[in-house]
Amino acid sequence: EVSVTRADSSGVAVVGTGSLVVAASTFVGNGLTGLSLEGGHIRLSNSRFGDNGLQHEAGANLVLGPGVRGVVRDNHFTGGVGILCRASRQVRIVDNSVSDGRIGLISSSSRPWIEANLISGNELAFRVTGLEVPVFLALNAIQGSERLVESTAELDLNARNNWWGGDDQDWIGERMTGAVFWQPILNVDPRLPVEFDLAQNYPNPFNGSTVIDYAIGIETPILVHALYLDLQVRNVAGSLVRQLVYEKAAPGRYSISWDGRSDDGRPVASGVYVYVLRVGPIVRSQRMMVVR
Repeated sequence: EVSVTRADSSGVAVVGTGSLVVAASTFVGNGLTGLSLEGGHIRLSNSRFGDNGLQHEAGANLVLGPGVRGVVRDNHFTGGVGILCRASRQVRIVDNSVSDGRIGLISSSSRPWIEANLISGNELAFRVTGLEVPVFLALNAIQGSERLVESTAELDLNARNNWWGGDDQDWIGERMTGAVFWQPILNVDPRLPVEFDLAQNYPNPFNGSTVIDYAIGIETPILVHALYLDLQVRNVAGSLVRQLVYEKAAPGRYSISWDGRSDDGRPVASGVYVYVLRVGPIVRSQRMMVVR
């Protein structure tokens, strides 16, 4: 536990191959960086960084240099550049708040895992450059940023399944630069609890059409393993009647209408039908009734 403020260069700079543990510490107003590490392993948690590196173009609150691995979790960064990964390895950057700065996070020839962070009020949320890109960049909440992602990396950047502060995809697309794959987007803030759910259709019973609401839980394994969402209507004997949805699963809340027709376009007969939601090993089902 340390408090480092107003140093002309770096607040704390560590070089080596050992492990560094920093918790409940404060780094404010240092000239080049608040904390920098080259080599070794880091565990950084519950610390506050503010306005470090404002005096230098290459400055940042936290700099993770060549070869660094570890975990950066539950910290707050504000002002300037929040986190700079420079040739670092797989550092897990999870559950942090990065706000009100020039750039939220820079990944330069690095392979960080970036998940469940709040990136808010920055001029640019993410900048990615160099020979490598983040291995995982998803389930983050980005809001109030003038620009979202700027990538000049040599590899395509997968930035799918983030919440960009809304669902206006034209607005989102205009704020992306470079080879960035950002669709699908989350349609809910990932900080809000969303669990797997398959609601009772409405109206039920029905004659013309009915609406089915469902939710896909905000869970990392869905995205890591690229699981598919399969929503079907079957008769009580188990035979397929209509394939409603088959696509890569994206966490969020959804709604779909069924017009009471089979896959060949014919109206189904009166009776009881079962609709089934499946995502990997997770299965939910409900019954509904068609009345002609």
